[in-house]
Amino acid sequence: MRIRIKPRVKMVILHIAGWLSILLINLLDMDDMTIRTRTLNINIPMWIIYIALFYINYSILIPKLLFRKKTLAYIFSALLLLCICFVSFKTYLQSLRKETLLERIEYLKEEKKQKEHPKFPYDWELKKLHWRIDDVYSISQYNPLTPPNLPMVSGLLLVFATSMILRFSQRWKKEEKIRIATEKEHIASELEYLKQQINPHFLFNALNSIYSLTIPYSTPASNSILKLSSILRYMLYETNRKQVMLSDEISVIEDYIGLQELRLTSKTKVTFRKEGSPEGYKIEPLLLIPLIENAFKYGIDSTEPSFINISIKIENNRLIFETDNKIAVKKKENENSGIGIKNIRRRLELLYHKDFILNTYAKDNVFFVYFAIPLSHKANLENKEGKRPLPR
Repeated sequence: MRIRIKPRVKMVILHIAGWLSILLINLLDMDDMTIRTRTLNINIPMWIIYIALFYINYSILIPKLLFRKKTLAYIFSALLLLCICFVSFKTYLQSLRKETLLERIEYLKEEKKQKEHPKFPYDWELKKLHWRIDDVYSISQYNPLTPPNLPMVSGLLLVFATSMILRFSQRWKKEEKIRIATEKEHIASELEYLKQQINPHFLFNALNSIYSLTIPYSTPASNSILKLSSILRYMLYETNRKQVMLSDEISVIEDYIGLQELRLTSKTKVTFRKEGSPEGYKIEPLLLIPLIENAFKYGIDSTEPSFINISIKIENNRLIFETDNKIAVKKKENENSGIGIKNIRRRLELLYHKDFILNTYAKDNVFFVYFAIPLSHKANLENKEGKRPLPR
């Protein structure tokens, strides 16, 4: 059985293995190929500083600042981090140096006590050692450009650069993975779209063939097939445009209402009113159908009398659309009934920004929808495109 390791766990294991490998190489004595365990305690604090520098830059500064386009803040924070690590590193090394000098002083003092000669030969060395101790933490020792400090600075910069390279390579791999997944999803979507195009075309042609067969026998059946064929043709060939003629949209709505009425009983009353002329106006396709569909979906009661009223009014270059329907029992029980309205509102926000009205409310077991949008006139659109308006 193959064990799958999570990517984050795998990353942690790789980082731990990498640091242990570098530490072991640093402690390896090349002469006899043995580990210098006596220097391990001395090296651990220095490696803690290296690791802190690496992960503060890798996990905090780069993702929180640099990847968020806060370049100046990142530069300032990175320089501050490097200075803190350098001072910490240098202070630790100077503390080790001070301990060594103190040990040497104690050793020479013991030697002086054991010697009986009045002139101790190490007096001058003792003075020099005391001077060095006084100079251990002086500012001059913390100049990063002095030769003793250059290897330390180089090591810190190497760790810092490595953390940047690894972080950017990780981000590049992640973005490349997303890009490949997006391309695959796009290709799959295109294939699915082609499949969906083939099936409606086949259905559209089949409906036309069935319509020609039903004409001699059943006028209601042929009319219903003609309405369905008209709706399908509209959805196939017209809705891929940004705007369609309002008169065509209303014709599809009439066909849709006619088809819905075929399945209704005498208990449901449907009314559709139009005011104003739609000629010359354009509208985004299929804006009104979802609202009408909701009215039929949630406003029909098979056990009690119900009603659906639909109204379209065109005045002052605006479209006013209203529906009211009885709230059926299934409407009350369906918790997701408002999802369609939310989707329509989002579409209107993208198309019209704030220049629209969509109000819905329920009162006395009736659900109301009030919808208003500005209309684009065909003549005005053609005039904007550099064409002359049609003569009246």
